[in-house]
Amino acid sequence: MNSEPPFPDKVARIARILADPMRLHLLTIIARAREISCAHLIDHADVGASTVSYHVKMLTEAGLVTVVIDGRHRYVRFERETMRHFIEIVAPSINRDPPNQHP
Repeated sequence: MNSEPPFPDKVARIARILADPMRLHLLTIIARAREISCAHLIDHADVGASTVSYHVKMLTEAGLVTVVIDGRHRYVRFERETMRHFIEIVAPSINRDPPNQHP
């Protein structure tokens, strides 16, 4: 029986993205707001614009957020479905009992 997740590369990529403390911090801010302007994200993150920009790019490439352009303003939107899909794949592993390791 194959116990591999359906999309191991995508799951691994998201896990690597979330492993970075700054990206996880930014994603938490974005998720709480559901959508936040880049200016407010920079203010809440308490880091420089270039740092936020770099990490938002990584989050976007992983499909965790989307950047929405409205005139001169940019907003970062949390992609709930991507995170939900990631959790659905990873969560069953958390609840599973470890294999019996006795000799």
